[in-house]
Amino acid sequence: MRRRQFLATAAATLPALSAQAQPVAFPARPVRLVIPYSGGGVVDVLSRGLARSLATALGPNAAVFVDNKPGGATRIGTMEVANARPDGHSLLVIPPVAWIGYFYSNAYDRKVWRDLTPVAEFASTPYNAIITKAGGGLDTWARVAEKGRRTPGGITAGSPAFGGFVEYAFNAMLQGAGMEGTIVPFRGGGEMMTALLGGQVDFNIIPFADAVSKLRSGECHLLAISSEGRHPLVPEVPSFVELGIGEVLTNTYSVWAPPGLPAPITAQIAAAVRQAMQDPPFVDLMVNRMAFDLEFRSGEVLQADLDALDTLWGPRLQAAFRR
Repeated sequence: MRRRQFLATAAATLPALSAQAQPVAFPARPVRLVIPYSGGGVVDVLSRGLARSLATALGPNAAVFVDNKPGGATRIGTMEVANARPDGHSLLVIPPVAWIGYFYSNAYDRKVWRDLTPVAEFASTPYNAIITKAGGGLDTWARVAEKGRRTPGGITAGSPAFGGFVEYAFNAMLQGAGMEGTIVPFRGGGEMMTALLGGQVDFNIIPFADAVSKLRSGECHLLAISSEGRHPLVPEVPSFVELGIGEVLTNTYSVWAPPGLPAPITAQIAAAVRQAMQDPPFVDLMVNRMAFDLEFRSGEVLQADLDALDTLWGPRLQAAFRR
């Protein structure tokens, strides 16, 4: 009797155990790409292109959408994903170098990139570029510096937020030009552009890719970029180093997931990102229209590169912001 009961119980349990052992299908619902910036800026535009190509790469029934969560120096969007379920349906698209700058300028209380799951890096570009309003009389850095030195209180510059590498770069510009100035934070690229065209700030410090699109539109002058030398796409534009107002810094763009994302799902998303990078519409957007360099790096390499950058820049940022 006991043996029959045991066998019956075991037989009833086996289907349940088999069901538990089956891997969870991914994606099981639309995948959300959280963007820690407002609409209209470079991260928003490239993420919408990535969403379309990523949906194709994930399968015929997959859907991917963008969810803007600006504010808090990227903290609001970042923590949205950090606290999400680790099932692959909430992902973060961000230039992760920003986390290092914002950590040392006190926007974060910890090195958040060590909590999240790195999935894949897909693009890079010079970190900073200086743009001014076309027709506003500030068509070279020399004229910006001249205005800053003769204006009480100095120059004003638009920035995505207080702190971070942008504020660090701005302070280096002031020192190099021998002038004073004020940095004005905005919630995203769209607001920054409105302020620049409306004369609320003298110039904006924005990603190079965004600057190229603004230059092509005829709305702005591009005065300088944070590349090692002059960029072949805009050979007439000097580098920060050439002007003596800053250093070389490259921005990378990558996909991150909540802590604890299972390795098979991480690998599936990384493979989809790699495939999306070969999709002709995405290549056209990133390379031809936005001047990005496309290069795939795995999550492991991405994490190691970010830690190395923290080691290189951390002491300087710590001294600058006195953390």
